[in-house]
Amino acid sequence: MSEENISVLLDEKRVFKPKEDFVNQTNVKKWMEEHNIKDVEELYKKAEDWKWFWEEISKDLVEWYEPYNKVVEWNPPWVKWFVGAKYN
Repeated sequence: MSEENISVLLDEKRVFKPKEDFVNQTNVKKWMEEHNIKDVEELYKKAEDWKWFWEEISKDLVEWYEPYNKVVEWNPPWVKWFVGAKYN
């Protein structure tokens, strides 16, 4: 793929919106309902608390082989997610 072709892809402006019946069957939609999050805008707002967001997502949507003992270990500029966890 040429550099020109790649540049075109990086400037893509189209949005492909999935059908509502498809969205309603997704794990993320079910997760949102369980957390009383009514729409994407509210999801974005809740996700501003990123530690809460990723811990809650991981509890319900990730199957851990061994659970983590810490959600995030932040030592700028390095970050480790789900410290101690193992998954397949």
